[in-house]
Amino acid sequence: MALKKNPFPEKPFVDREDILSEMTASFTDLNDRTGFALYGNRRIGKTAILKEAEKRLSEHKKVKIVYISVWDLIENTIDEFLEKLISAVLDKFGTVIRLRVKATDLIRSPTTLTKDILRSLSLGIKLQDQVELSISAAADKRININQRVEQAFFLADRLARAKKLKCILMLDEFPSIIHLTNGGKLGLGILRKIRTINENFRNTVLCIAGSIRRTMALAILEPSSAFYRQLTIREIKPLEPSYTKELVESYLQTRIAEEFSQKMQSLTNGIPFYTELLVKSLQRLGGKKLSVDDLEKALENFLAEEGEILFAADLKSMGPKERKIVVSMAVADLTGATRISQATGEKVNSVSKFLRYLEEKGAVYKKEKGVYLLEDPVFQKWLKWKYGS
Repeated sequence: MALKKNPFPEKPFVDREDILSEMTASFTDLNDRTGFALYGNRRIGKTAILKEAEKRLSEHKKVKIVYISVWDLIENTIDEFLEKLISAVLDKFGTVIRLRVKATDLIRSPTTLTKDILRSLSLGIKLQDQVELSISAAADKRININQRVEQAFFLADRLARAKKLKCILMLDEFPSIIHLTNGGKLGLGILRKIRTINENFRNTVLCIAGSIRRTMALAILEPSSAFYRQLTIREIKPLEPSYTKELVESYLQTRIAEEFSQKMQSLTNGIPFYTELLVKSLQRLGGKKLSVDDLEKALENFLAEEGEILFAADLKSMGPKERKIVVSMAVADLTGATRISQATGEKVNSVSKFLRYLEEKGAVYKKEKGVYLLEDPVFQKWLKWKYGS
């Protein structure tokens, strides 16, 4: 198998065309009000699917896609989120309403200047007043939080209705919105509020994604969830071996042997993000041919280089006891609180408590009663590599 050192081609989509076709067909049907909820492990490809759908519809004249990731927020406040939402909406509709300044500049302008800019836009007087209200309400902490959220979310729908368009509001890592603060954490009440808003959208469709099983369950998967049966749910799973092979061949632009393909699958667990990074690590080795031994070397390099960046940050975000627990789980393949207690020297009750915390953070998941597994199998490989004997 000759290794080509060409730059990566445009990222291919394998084993994702069904969901992309379903989403784009729904989004381009102006009478279809179906929303979607994508869930799956971190780095499994949910964001890539949203971005690809946005790209494929970028030239559609009747559809506007507004994308926001809750994880891109820095301050993690509802104020920051609402400003980001309004800015994204105005920027997306900018050409339609003839907005000639950046949305962030408009939002942060003095009130008189904001009024002057709005008067120059392609808006009726009523819509102009509504846009002004959305901008001012989002930043005014004297206004009830429910009203501020309503004004921000309904801005997209008002613009879409006025211009006879359809807006797709994509909120990536949506359930994490419950952790945003407004003095204290917003909690589940914000999900119920957004559900009510969604029920009143006329020209806007909600499309959400989330990685953490526990928060996705709270948001959409359980009968008591705010969005239960409100959206079309699609689980994004790891790639099957045949698709991992197709992805690798697309990246390397050469055929690979079945043995090599199977090894790649076992090392990456079919996660596209890690498959791409491992291929890049292979290319850095600079060999003329590919072998399973090369793949093992590439994994070592990946764990030592990208792994130190990706996973050290994940580990650092945990408390000391949480770190001790995940390391012991990875190194000794432990799944139960009693065994973890014995390995760490922590009391069983304490281990059980921190396992729940780790579950809320998306680091572990409860497979069944008394059995916890690390959510990311490649993270587990890195922990074994770094802390194993």
